Amino acid sequence: MEQDREALEFFQTTEKHPFILDRNQTTYMTSVAAELACNSDNIGLALKLSRLAWTMSFRDPDIISRVQKAQNACIYCERLRQSRLNFGFARFLTGFGKSNDIPVLFIQGLECLLANYRQSGSLTVAAILLNSLGDLAGYLESLPDNIDRLRLVELVEAINNIPGTINVTGHFDKAVSLLEENRLTELGALLAQYPNLINENDDNGMTLLFKAIQKSNKRAVELLIEKDADLHRCEAIQGSSPLLLAVNIGDADIVKILLETGSDPEIKGIFGQTPLIRAVIEGHMEVLALLLEYGSLLDRRDDAGNTALMCAIEDGQIEMVKALIFAGSDVSLKNEAGMGLVQIAESLEQTEVARFLKHHNIV
Repeated sequence: MEQDREALEFFQTTEKHPFILDRNQTTYMTSVAAELACNSDNIGLALKLSRLAWTMSFRDPDIISRVQKAQNACIYCERLRQSRLNFGFARFLTGFGKSNDIPVLFIQGLECLLANYRQSGSLTVAAILLNSLGDLAGYLESLPDNIDRLRLVELVEAINNIPGTINVTGHFDKAVSLLEENRLTELGALLAQYPNLINENDDNGMTLLFKAIQKSNKRAVELLIEKDADLHRCEAIQGSSPLLLAVNIGDADIVKILLETGSDPEIKGIFGQTPLIRAVIEGHMEVLALLLEYGSLLDRRDDAGNTALMCAIEDGQIEMVKALIFAGSDVSLKNEAGMGLVQIAESLEQTEVARFLKHHNIV
């Protein structure tokens, strides 16, 4: 254990930018460091490093590497009794298991999501679980290989016990007033009296957590997360999650709190834009750096087919272009018009960006 601590301290103090090594070495080191952080009961660091290792594994042609990294992350979070941090990894396992017809992965992901729901009470997680019942019923009719029937029955029964709705307390407006007046002690007492209040929302789908983020009230955000506010809900106007809203505003402190407590950096909002893409569009460099630090997937595309790097080039955000490339963005990708990165820059007369790309032999 003493050697574990020394190794983890070395990783934290000397590897300030984990992408300076060979990518395979870095992925391995980051994954090992995540396990060491878990062994040292460092919840926040285990989550961050697990996410980073998982993100880097997406450049590995062996898909099994991604699955293993996601499984490891779920195991670490379970071991640390922080099941609500499993959401992004568990959702990957369910999606991969279903799309590739691997029932054991699909079921494993659902079990992780169930543990998340039991700890967080997330209505988003509840909806995913309830929507899985049809697939599970099919498995019960024709039991897949290597699946224990009792395990499957227990999972179905547990999901069936999830309530489909929450009871409305009638105190939401009062809670909003207390939040706006920053009377957080009274707000905490009200939430203790009416626990369901934490996930109630207004006509636009905005919960108390959204409203606290809008006010950039860091203490209120921390209070609401402590009271198990749903980190994965999306409001109705632009489909923004709490993290997306904080990214849009550019509040780095709140973005960091949300990432540390398990907000999924891959939930897409309006126009299919991820938090990483939104940070580029809004020009929030500090937020972009945080998202990279916490392992956002680099090359996901929005509905128009653009990656975060393409958006940075279009906007002439040279520092963001550099950060995304140095972080490992795929420079060989083309947009839906078939244009490479230099072509995108030149077509929009982003001369400085085009010069930088050519200097680094990026076409």
